[in-house]
Amino acid sequence: MPYAQASYHVISGATLHVLGAGGDVLVISGRRFIPDVRLALVAYPTFEAHKYFVLGTVQSDRRGDFRLSMPTKRLGQGQYVLRAFSQSTLAAQMAETFFEVVV
Repeated sequence: MPYAQASYHVISGATLHVLGAGGDVLVISGRRFIPDVRLALVAYPTFEAHKYFVLGTVQSDRRGDFRLSMPTKRLGQGQYVLRAFSQSTLAAQMAETFFEVVV
């Protein structure tokens, strides 16, 4: 039976930003995610043997934007990779950025 096959490359317009990593409050914001989708925010240390830190979940608004504030004391000093993963069974989206916590 013949079938069709194709290769494709998906590029997401979603972006992540982290502010305040040198203070007491970390502000994580995202833009251009899928509207009204639930996202998991996970920080992966680039140091030591820690696996990861689940920072929380957020829901994007009707424009695909979100904002989360949290205390920096949950994370130790160092560099991290932050990833936002969609938690939808209908659509997948991911974005990542780097940030550093300075105490």
